[in-house]
Amino acid sequence: MTEKDRAELRYSCEYNYKHKLYKEVTAGFLCSLGIRDIFQGFGNPQKDGGIIGILHLKWTLDPNDGVGYFKSIWYDTVEDAATAAFNIENSKKIDSLKCVQIVKDFVRTKYEGAKPVSDDVLLN
Repeated sequence: MTEKDRAELRYSCEYNYKHKLYKEVTAGFLCSLGIRDIFQGFGNPQKDGGIIGILHLKWTLDPNDGVGYFKSIWYDTVEDAATAAFNIENSKKIDSLKCVQIVKDFVRTKYEGAKPVSDDVLLN
């Protein structure tokens, strides 16, 4: 696959993915929910290598007018995208795994009647 073909495929994939994302009712609330980075891989099994690239949509504020939008970054390999995702996760000020565990414990106690795994977590 030539670089021109790859660029055209990436443009098409990005355009369609963003269009689908913005059509969703929840799209306007992603930033409010803390979702500032979205990774999506695209592949073409009929071409050599099979990978078009990994699209990283990063929530960015325009410095001129303060309007937010998703800036596109493409990665050529899965390893590059994984490194970027790992760096983003490590730079967060909250522990995502702990938050997920709190939600799991809450759901377990609410719907299964089980005792929470840890009682020392303050939810407020």
